[in-house]
Amino acid sequence: MGQLTGTVTSGDPECLVSKVTLGVSTGQRIKLDALRSPLPADIANVRGHWDTGAEVAVVDLSYVKSLGLDQVGYRGVRVGGGVKYTATYAVNVKIDFDDGASIVVEDAECIGDKDLRKSVPYGVLLGRPVLDKLIFVYHGQNLCFTVWDSWPT
Repeated sequence: MGQLTGTVTSGDPECLVSKVTLGVSTGQRIKLDALRSPLPADIANVRGHWDTGAEVAVVDLSYVKSLGLDQVGYRGVRVGGGVKYTATYAVNVKIDFDDGASIVVEDAECIGDKDLRKSVPYGVLLGRPVLDKLIFVYHGQNLCFTVWDSWPT
């Protein structure tokens, strides 16, 4: 069982940030293997901001292109009070825990954003397709949090 702990500083815009590894989705890995095509290398040490309100993960478009992710569909995304339809991709996201364990969230839905790292110091916003696979407890009075990949026994 993996566990990640951290502290939250009031007003700190980086209150929930961790390093993640981005990789080609499991479905695309199977396709590339069947075609005997080389698999792009995973991208490690990407700063991931945990965005509990995001419906999708948002990945810097340079990472989407570097991994050669296949487009899997379109999604309506709220932008400036309107809805913009944008391409979606599937990506594997690996989160390493403090105790050396890790979890890979396979085929997480994401959109690519070419300006993400221009506006925030993160390479990926981790939305619900990733966070729904984890258990998150916020210890409000102590300004800290704990995350597990399964309920502690």
